[in-house]
Amino acid sequence: MQTKEQLRRIFQLKLAQTIKVVNASLAGKNVGKLEPVLARIGRGRQLPHWYEGLKRDCALPNLDGKTIGSVIEMVLVAVLETYTFKGLGVPALKISPARGVDLPDLDLGIKSPSENFCTSEPFFSAYERILGSDHNVLVLLTDYQVAKKKPPLKLQIIGYRYLNKSQIADKRLCEIAKSHRAWLVKEDEARAQRLIRFLAYVNQSDWRASR
Repeated sequence: MQTKEQLRRIFQLKLAQTIKVVNASLAGKNVGKLEPVLARIGRGRQLPHWYEGLKRDCALPNLDGKTIGSVIEMVLVAVLETYTFKGLGVPALKISPARGVDLPDLDLGIKSPSENFCTSEPFFSAYERILGSDHNVLVLLTDYQVAKKKPPLKLQIIGYRYLNKSQIADKRLCEIAKSHRAWLVKEDEARAQRLIRFLAYVNQSDWRASR
């Protein structure tokens, strides 16, 4: 059986094809093949309420942004099991956003913002703001903000990026830490530690901290 790291590597190698199938499924094409998985991971082990419309009309109902994120996650998991990992003996995948990582079987977070909507990754330790997250993240950019204005909703993923743990951090804080790291460590390691501690816990909205 493959480890989580091995499964993530397979996923990365097949990412472009996986997204292609996800988009086809979001357009209602061959979505019937995903039924067993969608029913298993659906609430009460039932097909989600949006499924019939997607299969019949090749479109989604008018959903809010948060629900769209759930739709993307469910379709992605169904595609992973039905296509990407098919024949590899991978156990049934779970979706568990409440635990801090959306796909715990892969240690992978999923983010699905639209073009004019920012997203964020929760940090469970202040130091993750500088050191990075404890899991990788797949960002799927959707056309939701545009598509919702032209019902029925025909959602598509228009961009994607796979981010490793160390890439998920506060860009500005990391720039500050990196610019001072070399000379501080050489001159006074204790002072360097204090700077990193300050950056990890600083409230950037405070004008004094910003200065």
